[in-house]
Amino acid sequence: MSEKNQEIRFTPQENADFINLRDNFRKNFYQLGQLRMEILFLEEKIQVLKENESGCKKAFEELRNQENALMKKVYDKYGDGTYNPETGVFTPAEKT
Repeated sequence: MSEKNQEIRFTPQENADFINLRDNFRKNFYQLGQLRMEILFLEEKIQVLKENESGCKKAFEELRNQENALMKKVYDKYGDGTYNPETGVFTPAEKT
């Protein structure tokens, strides 16, 4: 063999350094994969939460519409005033 093609053996420390570096890359790739999976699961959870939020907003709007309809019905029947839901008493406003 010519001097150019002669096999060179790394020292045990050099070899250990390369193996350690390779192992660190593997660990890092594994951690990146785990983090990406967590991100995917969280994105799915966020989507579900957004859908639930949307449903709650729609329900809130419906409740407000029901409230407005009830208030109009009460106003049309009793006029302006205040209502105490704990006692069930409606007090008409003073007419000026």
